[in-house]
Amino acid sequence: MEAYANTIYYKSRELMVLLGELRRLDPQGLIVVFGDHLPFLGYDFAGYAESGYLARTIAEFSPAMLRDHLATPLVIIDGEKGPVVGGDLPLDQLPALLLDLLGWDLPTIHDFTRPAGGLLVRPIPGRQLLLFPDGATEVCREEGQGLGCAAAAIWVEQVLTVKRDVFTGRQLALSILEAVTAEVTEAEPPAPGGV
Repeated sequence: MEAYANTIYYKSRELMVLLGELRRLDPQGLIVVFGDHLPFLGYDFAGYAESGYLARTIAEFSPAMLRDHLATPLVIIDGEKGPVVGGDLPLDQLPALLLDLLGWDLPTIHDFTRPAGGLLVRPIPGRQLLLFPDGATEVCREEGQGLGCAAAAIWVEQVLTVKRDVFTGRQLALSILEAVTAEVTEAEPPAPGGV
């Protein structure tokens, strides 16, 4: 733990210097920094288990432990507006947030990564971790477990469509988005004056 704390101390200082330099060079720049996983502190989560933070195996994790195990740092600085509070944000939703911050208001395939009702989904092989706006967590291990799990399954399928589009260029999501946009446009009432 001492070696890890020492590393974090110096890396954090270096990051602050880099952020200061980036902000000096481009005060309007959008800066995004994120981590990819918790540090390795021994086999079977040894460092975490010894402190009581996590159990020794993922199978023993509570939903809250699973959330903490998957959590990584995310820092977003929106130019002179300053830091953006993102809360829990799955990485799949980061592109849509960045487009919002850049003022992009046209439909994109990233619109499919926005879950309904503030529900956040962290897909994990064999299950989904649901993060609710009130801080509650739930783990879905199979379909049909409840409304949250059903919504998560729909969201996961949408994200998989986006991922297939990115890697194959087939634009399945955009064709679906265009069809939905056309339906909404046809359903809108006529403008005043009969136009």
